[in-house]
Amino acid sequence: MGIGKFVVLEGLDGVGKTTQLNRLKNRLLTSGFKVHSTQEPGGIELGDFVRVAIKEKRFDWKTNLFLLLAMRNRHVITEILPRLKEGYWVLCDRFVDSTYVYQGIEGGFSAQFLDQCHNVILPKELIPITIYLDISIDKLLTRISSRSILLDRYEIYLHSNHGLLLDKMRDMYLQRFQNSQDKNKILIDASTNEDETFSKICSYLNV
Repeated sequence: MGIGKFVVLEGLDGVGKTTQLNRLKNRLLTSGFKVHSTQEPGGIELGDFVRVAIKEKRFDWKTNLFLLLAMRNRHVITEILPRLKEGYWVLCDRFVDSTYVYQGIEGGFSAQFLDQCHNVILPKELIPITIYLDISIDKLLTRISSRSILLDRYEIYLHSNHGLLLDKMRDMYLQRFQNSQDKNKILIDASTNEDETFSKICSYLNV
């Protein structure tokens, strides 16, 4: 698959994925690499629709899941794979692991079922390097509450109930990364400052 690399940043809302992805993009561009950044849900026209639909809770969880999977299939076929074959570094804000965490917990879909779905839509040659940015829920909620932004409905729902739902989601992320035998999955402590977290990411990617 050419010389491109597919790097995914995972983590709970507010952990700093987007900030780190943008910093990594700038680092790679400065170093002379071709870089394409994207996100899920998003990245393509269908993805924008799915993102809004999920945030506004327009549909039931089963509908949301199959919309998300359809979007991921198109995203891979029309954007991710072509860029990788052209030698790009493709940087993605969320990918498969988020589905196991968010749709798995809130929608009640088993890991085995989600495995079967992804075995159908993901080509075997697509091997992401997935970096999970971890932070305690207390620190995460402090970061979120200190921001002068209006949380949308989906974020308000996630961050309610004193973080109990977030605790479940973090536990699921930890299970997927701490128990993984996949050498392309790494957990990075993001509880320190932004610069230290970025240094850890660059060190792991050797950039």
